[in-house]
Amino acid sequence: MEKYKLIVIGGGAAGLMAAISASEEWPGNVAILEGNSRCGTKILMSGGSRCNVTNESVRPENFFGGSRNFIKNVLREFSDRDALEFFRRLGVQLKLEPGGKYFPQDDSAASILNALQKKAAELRVKIHLSAKVESIEFNGTAFMLATRNQRFEAERIILTTGGRSYPTTGSDGTGYGLAKKLGHTVKPLFPALTPILLDDPKLTGIPGITIPARLTLFLDEKKLIEHENSLLITHFGISGPAALNISREVARLQGGNLKLKLNFIPLYSEESLRSLLKNQIRLNSEKSVLNFFREMLPVNLCGVLFGLAEVSPEKKFYSLSKEETGSLVRVFTAYELKFTGLKGFSQAEVTAGGVPLEEVRYQTMESRIQKGLYLAGEILDADGFIGGYNFQWAWSTGFIAGRAAAQIEYK
Repeated sequence: MEKYKLIVIGGGAAGLMAAISASEEWPGNVAILEGNSRCGTKILMSGGSRCNVTNESVRPENFFGGSRNFIKNVLREFSDRDALEFFRRLGVQLKLEPGGKYFPQDDSAASILNALQKKAAELRVKIHLSAKVESIEFNGTAFMLATRNQRFEAERIILTTGGRSYPTTGSDGTGYGLAKKLGHTVKPLFPALTPILLDDPKLTGIPGITIPARLTLFLDEKKLIEHENSLLITHFGISGPAALNISREVARLQGGNLKLKLNFIPLYSEESLRSLLKNQIRLNSEKSVLNFFREMLPVNLCGVLFGLAEVSPEKKFYSLSKEETGSLVRVFTAYELKFTGLKGFSQAEVTAGGVPLEEVRYQTMESRIQKGLYLAGEILDADGFIGGYNFQWAWSTGFIAGRAAAQIEYK
């Protein structure tokens, strides 16, 4: 049996940060138990293998889940500025891109993972690979952990096992069972930041098109949430930031009377586009309607939308009827998508739900239920928009948990 002062369960973003943070105080007394054959699998695949490290403006409003006040205090303790400085000290050069996203200068997620692993090695963190924890017991003074082949003992443990998103990376949800075994509850889990499936063959028949767009979700005819961002049309539906950001609420409310409407030209509302078309009828009556719209959207997408509106693209403005004008306005700015579901956890970037924040102390990330147990990262009930927010949550909670676990002396 191997004994450590602290064992971190899970070697992803939050786990590596927690181990590094703790080892600044306890070098040589911290171990990571990672179920995969390597650490940081999700780091490597994130952001198209580029890793969106953080955002230039991370606020509680960028997150769903538990208490905004809890999230605010966590982000204040280890902010986006702190994350940038942390990686700078590790020798990673970051660059700011449009939308406030920070990526490694070399566009390689491996740079982030390699820097974290190098720092962990310098601090003598012992990493056990292919060591999935199958059981945890607390005997009153220490935690007894068992993997398939080994047993471990630790004074304190940090759960950073991730959620259920992309289970092939090792985040298969088993951490929630460990948390429950130690007395915690788990709020219902559902996928967030996942593509949306459509039964809309005309639209999905032109995959690969990326446009600025606005998605609006309605529940019982009431506008619930809206996101404007880049949208990607795929062979199965829609993806890209606009779709991914709204997918969380689609997942949460599945089964309700939901409608999802898409504005293909978010610069215009239904009212402003109707007014613009009326002006075109008056001022440019001989102009082709298709030539008007192709100035704003790819021509093949325009062709599909004209088909959905049942208006000939060869029409001149002077020949547009009132009904045809209304149909074009509706399709281009408020098209009701025929969505059938979501890609789910298999392609979700993050898990919504998890261990309630009220069961954890925000100052230390220590459990309010089990002394010596800390929780960080995706296992907690907090999830953010796309754009580096979820990595920031991992860095912040991991840092706080590791530092606190190594500094607090129990009496």
